[in-house]
Amino acid sequence: MSYQIIKYKLNVDGTTPVFVGKNLPQGLWGNYIEGSFAPCDNWFIGVTNGKEALPNGQAELISTKTDLKNYLDTFTTEWHYPAEPPLEPMEDGNPFNQEVEANWLWSKLKELNS
Repeated sequence: MSYQIIKYKLNVDGTTPVFVGKNLPQGLWGNYIEGSFAPCDNWFIGVTNGKEALPNGQAELISTKTDLKNYLDTFTTEWHYPAEPPLEPMEDGNPFNQEVEANWLWSKLKELNS
């Protein structure tokens, strides 16, 4: 089984599921799920451990870099990177770049699977 990019929810005890790879990109770009209860109230992006099956309802495969970018587009359009000096602490930094972030994570996936 190869590594894959997924969106996933935490376990009910707040821990990271076993199917998410340890020491691999995980917990990225939380997306709040309206009507869900903590700690299972966000979808996170991560990389699988390459071994475990994905449980229905707790994880979904993101099959392509385009799918990842499109998913990020659904909830990050108003995000900004943290402000850097000389900006004042309350000023926004540069707008979040979904394509750059999708490319970064997809390149990590390619490295893992090579």
